[in-house]
Amino acid sequence: MKDNILFITPHPDDMALTSSGTAFILKENFNIIVVCMTKGQKYSPNLPADISMDKRAAIRENEELTANSMLNATTIFFDAMDGEVYADRASCEKMAQIICNYQPKAVFAPWPVDWHPDHRATSNIAQRAHLLAESDAAFYYYEESGSTNFHPDITVDITAVFADKMRMVSAHQTQPLQQRLNDWTHVRCRIRGAEVAVPYAESFKRYRPLIAGQSDFLLTELAKITAK
Repeated sequence: MKDNILFITPHPDDMALTSSGTAFILKENFNIIVVCMTKGQKYSPNLPADISMDKRAAIRENEELTANSMLNATTIFFDAMDGEVYADRASCEKMAQIICNYQPKAVFAPWPVDWHPDHRATSNIAQRAHLLAESDAAFYYYEESGSTNFHPDITVDITAVFADKMRMVSAHQTQPLQQRLNDWTHVRCRIRGAEVAVPYAESFKRYRPLIAGQSDFLLTELAKITAK
């Protein structure tokens, strides 16, 4: 039976944009669990302006489910309101219960230094929940579109699965795909790839630095998969 890896994301499309390439590699040996904090109902520029917020939520939920199905992922909607994610006690305890239920080997969450308040709050909820759950899962930050001062210490070559990543991105038809999603994703993954001399890559930062004698979970598991 496969172990679980948990990705905690603020909005539909964030999983596809930020770390889906790495998830495509990891799904060979792990179940992928995606917790989406909101249904992104306040931002869907490709939909008519007169569509109700509930209808927008339903459309974006379906986009996220369609995208995550490419990973054979389990998707959990946290049901926070788009633009109103707060790291309050109830949210942290609810997330801690999800971590306890799935017992992931690793947790991925947004980098906390970000212009978007939902990204910052999601990061803080994930951090606090990880502690409340007394989880021994490895904890990694991923890079969001609004991240600043992000200095990765792990970079994953996603060249072999980049086309799969872009299929996930393209599932989010309510979003400005060409400018915001496709172009931005190509540029960022090419920059991270150039840093390690590969075509496309995604980068991460550990919650805690390694000390002498320790091994990194993500690098160890990726090495096992690529060695097959």
